[in-house]
Amino acid sequence: MLTGLWMLLHSLLKGFVRLLLLLVSLFVEPGHLASDGTDQLALQISPGLYHENVFHQALDFVVSDAAKNNVRLINNNQDFGGRPQYVNWAKNAGARISSNDDFYTNAVVKQYYKNHKVLTRINTITGVAYKDDPTVMAWELINEPRCQADYSGNTVDAWVQEMASLK
Repeated sequence: MLTGLWMLLHSLLKGFVRLLLLLVSLFVEPGHLASDGTDQLALQISPGLYHENVFHQALDFVVSDAAKNNVRLINNNQDFGGRPQYVNWAKNAGARISSNDDFYTNAVVKQYYKNHKVLTRINTITGVAYKDDPTVMAWELINEPRCQADYSGNTVDAWVQEMASLK
């Protein structure tokens, strides 16, 4: 009876942690806006400018708590806002941008992406760099990549090869 109860509680805890991870992922994306239109919930509010409280109170906590509960994570920090946000930042900085597909080829946009510091960040709770934390079992470079200018996939493939080589 106790074993069954423990397994049920353990399962519920894992489910709660997964739900928490899902909820946090909705709020730590580049350029993600709060419901009032501000960037208070964005992890990265402009290229290289981060909300430390979002890092510490959200991402650091979730990675630390996941480790304690033996939950492995797939980090996707490019889902909400990602591609179009990087393109908008480059366009606003004066880069020649013709479409969101320039995300894959424009040097300014690609450098913004490369400079995103999640990989090298030291978790303030665990003291471990995200890139070295076994809790993060995989890094998703981008969610559902597509390039309307090149349906062959060659442009996206070249971008993936370049970004996957970052350390």
